[in-house]
Amino acid sequence: MVIRADFSPRPDAAPLPTGFEDIADVVAEAEGDPASRAALETGRRSVAARHYAGVASLAALRLRRGWSQRTLAENSGLRQPHIARLESGRNDPSLATMRRLAQALGVALAEVVEALDAQERSAS
Repeated sequence: MVIRADFSPRPDAAPLPTGFEDIADVVAEAEGDPASRAALETGRRSVAARHYAGVASLAALRLRRGWSQRTLAENSGLRQPHIARLESGRNDPSLATMRRLAQALGVALAEVVEALDAQERSAS
């Protein structure tokens, strides 16, 4: 099996070549199995601990819960591509969006604001 990872959402992207699978589809399938989902969540928490320790960002808040962007989207009522744009700093969220993220992540609104602000400062 060959897996192609393309993290930039492109609605005009060409179809995958024969024999390739989209990484998002592979992960979504794995998350359908409770044991695989638990392993993925553990892996995301490990990534957060190793690579996001002391980092304030939306991705860090999400990974500390062991969540994929898709899971955060489902729990916040947002769409996964919107989460990706927020994490990459390509979108400025409204107050309502930040409230939804805070509620989904189980953190104070101020923590989401701080994470997004720190994320913006580090990108500059």
